[in-house]
Amino acid sequence: MRPLLWETPVADWALQLAKPFASLAGKREKLQEISGWRRELMSQPVARSFLMSRMRPEDAVDTVEKEIHQLQTPTLVIAADSDETILLWHCQTYTNEISGAELVIIPNSTHGLSPTQAQITAKLISKFLDY
Repeated sequence: MRPLLWETPVADWALQLAKPFASLAGKREKLQEISGWRRELMSQPVARSFLMSRMRPEDAVDTVEKEIHQLQTPTLVIAADSDETILLWHCQTYTNEISGAELVIIPNSTHGLSPTQAQITAKLISKFLDY
């Protein structure tokens, strides 16, 4: 992800050079998607800056994380094992910082837990609320 955020034409050149290899490997559409992300990130400096400041866990301290240790309510943190939007380390940080929090990782799942894992998520929440 980090190279997509670089403010240098080198990243664009690398994407262009990768086109023939991506086509040969049957990954042309994926490369086009990545190139589109790059264009979007470069056209939105605020979003780019936000992402750059959160590339490392130790840099991703926002207001919630500064105060999260104060939560005293039972908390269930549900994480998707293949989420590329909210990374697993983030969920683990919440679990570690909230006293008594419970972490459940749903295997074979991505960021879209609500539509794709609704039954599993509902069962987890229901079970958690029964205690």
